[in-house]
Amino acid sequence: MNKLCSFSSLVFCFSLSAPQEFAIPDPTISSPAVPVVAPTVAEQATRELTLEQQATEVADKYADALSCGQHELIGQIPWNTSTEGEGQMLSWLVLWAADLGCYGGSGSYAYQLTLVEKNVGGLFVNATASSPVIRIKGMPSAKAPVKGFEKVADDQVKIFGISYGPDDARCCPSRPVATILQRDKQGNWQAVNSQQP
Repeated sequence: MNKLCSFSSLVFCFSLSAPQEFAIPDPTISSPAVPVVAPTVAEQATRELTLEQQATEVADKYADALSCGQHELIGQIPWNTSTEGEGQMLSWLVLWAADLGCYGGSGSYAYQLTLVEKNVGGLFVNATASSPVIRIKGMPSAKAPVKGFEKVADDQVKIFGISYGPDDARCCPSRPVATILQRDKQGNWQAVNSQQP
């Protein structure tokens, strides 16, 4: 290999070498097929966890946009996993608490429900099925802490919380309670019973 250099204000160097030979693929010879491997159960679980984390982030931003002060995300549950056509419709119901509407005062701090859905464009809040568009009647007071919730039917959730017993001070509720909320055709939620679990 020969190297030629010229010196002026800058140094320019280039190399001269013998021409190289390149192999031309034979079109009559087919390449071996690359096998398509379906994701394992563990990989699917990881992918689902990633979507759940994204749903939490979307709900957190939604709560931040609609409320003042700090808001609290209580939890989320898978809501719809039905298959329609070639795609799968996924959604999550998120329970959170905040001063919705920025009214101020402890009485305005209340629990809210938000439905996060997934489509081909990503995850988004279905505002028509979320607070404040929907109404929630019978939700435990924010002074009686909610610890979690679960789906018990297609249109029902059970809220687990702590309420006041007969001997409890105002600061310290201690009686576990469970409230079942039923969703109507308009998407609003109504307590259908409250019981001690």
